Amino acid sequence: AVDLGAQKKLKKIRLHWETAAAVGYNVSVSKDNQAWTEVYKKIDGKIGPRIDDIELPDTTAGFIRMDLLTRVHNGWGFSIYEVEVVADE
Repeated sequence: AVDLGAQKKLKKIRLHWETAAAVGYNVSVSKDNQAWTEVYKKIDGKIGPRIDDIELPDTTAGFIRMDLLTRVHNGWGFSIYEVEVVADE
């Protein structure tokens, strides 16, 4: 999970994947790092490198969590090199 340090009104999350990108993953948000709400589910990701833009209208959170579920290749792990969070100032 990523701790944003304070509650933020989120606009989007941008995930920068390397070649071993996830085919399937979920993104959840939380205000207290205890109760989580799934806000995005990906089931058809392609081999990387790629960028996934996840729009999050009307979402306020202090924490973001990714659950990586399915790999592009069974012999590989997951490889993400940046999680970019865009929030209102």
